[in-house]
Amino acid sequence: MLMPTGIISNTTWEEVSSRFRRKPLQVRRYWLARPRNAFLWAEVLLLAAVLPAAWLGNAFEVPILVASCLVFFHLKTLDRKVASSTVARFGLDVAEALSFGLVTAAVSFRLFPELTAGFVPRLSIGPQGAAAAILLAALVPFALRPVLRRLIEQHRMGEGILIVGTGDLADQLYCDLAGEPRQERTSGESRGSSGGHPENGAATLDLARLEEVVAREGISRVVIAEKDAANRKNLADALVDSRLRGLQVNDAVDFYEKLFGKIWVDGLHSDWLVYGEGFRHSRVSVFVKRLIDIVFSAILLVVTAPVLAIVAIAIKLDSEGPVLFRQVRVGLLGRTFVLCKFRSMCDAAEAGVGPVWALENDPRVTRVGRWLR
Repeated sequence: MLMPTGIISNTTWEEVSSRFRRKPLQVRRYWLARPRNAFLWAEVLLLAAVLPAAWLGNAFEVPILVASCLVFFHLKTLDRKVASSTVARFGLDVAEALSFGLVTAAVSFRLFPELTAGFVPRLSIGPQGAAAAILLAALVPFALRPVLRRLIEQHRMGEGILIVGTGDLADQLYCDLAGEPRQERTSGESRGSSGGHPENGAATLDLARLEEVVAREGISRVVIAEKDAANRKNLADALVDSRLRGLQVNDAVDFYEKLFGKIWVDGLHSDWLVYGEGFRHSRVSVFVKRLIDIVFSAILLVVTAPVLAIVAIAIKLDSEGPVLFRQVRVGLLGRTFVLCKFRSMCDAAEAGVGPVWALENDPRVTRVGRWLR
């Protein structure tokens, strides 16, 4: 919890603050929704209500089906989208999670028949019971959606975040959080968000007033979106008092990785690469990870082989060129390897421009590729 801090008005910050005058400090206020706990509790209550009935009726297919769907709800990050997506987009995500959950449950029933009496067409609860179980699982996100949206709009579920930096990174991070296309971002405007609520547009701020703003606006977390080492040091000096009083301070790359589950390439800096914990692994952990990768990849290839065949046929019918796209990548210790993946762009898409990042509505993406991506 952030405790009140006093306004810094003395001259001790003047020297530090003057270093930022060439590049003014950019700040972005953002309200980040945190509905995960409510989502989890609703799922726990649903399973608690289903298990007694399953125990009495000796029909454990229902809780297994429901639990499988709930797991994929989290893999699809529905707990974050539950309060921000449109009804149509949210419905598609729920349907996709339910389909994956159904397939997972079917595979579980086949591999572990002792768990149940079987599966379709030998499912003891019957197709109607299976449909009822899936519908029951779908009620969780749809029932929570309006409630959580209301709580988030009233700022009762989430935290106030201040994104700071001297360059464009603060603006880029804000746009990624708010779900705005970067080519359309405009300073001073407030738009719709994905998983949160933007408070206002970009603003410039003197470093000496940073702690004052943090205290006055009720900010609970500051995210440092800054690559320059000297500027990062100055920001740390300016925030040390608030940090000791309970303010959460995060590096933008770490914050982005925890929130979205992937590394923010635009924000990478040498400090993060040098001091990050991700490169420290024991030989045992590397061996176990590699073993798990191979075993589960083989199982998934066998299970998803029919779907992969359908995708390959669709790619071949949709556009000219090979089904698989091959590209040389650099792996551990600088060793190169050939990456194979389904082609989602037209053939020879990089012939004219070379390897470049894909853009929103990229014309090189095929119709099937747009669905795959």
